[in-house]
Amino acid sequence: MAFHDSWQTLGVHAFTTKLLLTSSAIRNPKLIDSLLVVEKVLRNTLSERVSNSLFVLYHLLFGWIGVIKIDHFGGTP
Repeated sequence: MAFHDSWQTLGVHAFTTKLLLTSSAIRNPKLIDSLLVVEKVLRNTLSERVSNSLFVLYHLLFGWIGVIKIDHFGGTP
């Protein structure tokens, strides 16, 4: 699954954050420019849920760097 503007738009950001923190059916999140891409599975493992939580924490703490990078190089945040 992919979500566009997942970290730049508040509504989508809130939804994808909740999804990553609560869903037992997604794993392997990746942020590619403004797209959040996740793999849908029947059931993820405990370590995959921890990995999802760490992904959210990292991007909440350092995601603003990506917004500056996108804006600096002429993209739209």
